Amino acid sequence: MTEHEIGSREEWQAALNELAKLEAEQADLNEKIKEKRLALPRPRLRQRRVFAWTDDADAGNRSLVDVRIDGMKARRHRPY
Repeated sequence: MTEHEIGSREEWQAALNELAKLEAEQADLNEKIKEKRLALPRPRLRQRRVFAWTDDADAGNRSLVDVRIDGMKARRHRPY
């Protein structure tokens, strides 16, 4: 188990303030990373990928885009 240092309230507050600054810097860095990730260029797909679904009602070959669209429609119309 970690041995914690015993100190005064002022030492604790100073350490807490320092930690808050580091956490704020980390949040800013995470935001910049997210922006850069979203700005990455997307490669063009070489071929259209299709998947054979055996448990589907239509039992046809469908693209991943079609599957995702159907999934989004199902989630949107879910009665809660």
